[in-house]
Amino acid sequence: MAANVSFGGCGFLLAFHVGVAKYFRRRGVLTASSRFAGASGGALVAASLAYDVPLARVLDETKYTARAIHHDLATHKRFDLSRYVAHHIDTLFPDPLPVHATDRLVVATTELWPRVRIVHWTRFVSKAQLTDRLLLSCHVPWYFNGTVARRVAAADGTATAWHADGGLLTFVPAVDDHVNVNVFPTWWDRASTISPAWIPGFPVSSVQLVRWALLPPSNDMLDQFAAWGEEAAAAWEASSMAKTNMGQMQ
Repeated sequence: MAANVSFGGCGFLLAFHVGVAKYFRRRGVLTASSRFAGASGGALVAASLAYDVPLARVLDETKYTARAIHHDLATHKRFDLSRYVAHHIDTLFPDPLPVHATDRLVVATTELWPRVRIVHWTRFVSKAQLTDRLLLSCHVPWYFNGTVARRVAAADGTATAWHADGGLLTFVPAVDDHVNVNVFPTWWDRASTISPAWIPGFPVSSVQLVRWALLPPSNDMLDQFAAWGEEAAAAWEASSMAKTNMGQMQ
């Protein structure tokens, strides 16, 4: 039985998503036929799985970025998030990208102009194009690099749209036959979502989660979030809810 997974926006707490993926991989439900979707930081994890980037490298690169940002803050009192995300992508993904026979990846972005809507990107012909779509998906207005959105030109050059973070309208991309993963506890859709709501006595408040999503915690805490991701995935899998949702993927 193969699992398809949709990862929600998470910022630097993508370590939780890495933990969920590690658990699913250990259980043998992430296979060559698995498909992945993601928004913002979740898109980085989804793309890593789709293109077979080792999860240990994803977590290590996230921890490197966390250290570098705190160094920049201590030294310069500021940091350019877009530069770090671009470095993360460039370091992890091969060039050229592996060619997949079927679409395995959905990267969500939010189109802000000329109309407001969620856009799901599924075709990436080069590493440069994948990089561009991932940067779009991670573009938190103003916070990412001081601008509201990023420009996207139509293939024929006749139109322009402006896109930003993929989690602005729908935090977790809504894709059929995918298990949702959200680092923010979601009690209202617990049946279909792996989140800290599955961890008894989860000790981190929603306010603190938002703070750490925007400004990374210590590397030890990132390791803890990876462990929590594994714990939440195990609790979800053990439930009858998981059996129902996984059965729908067959």
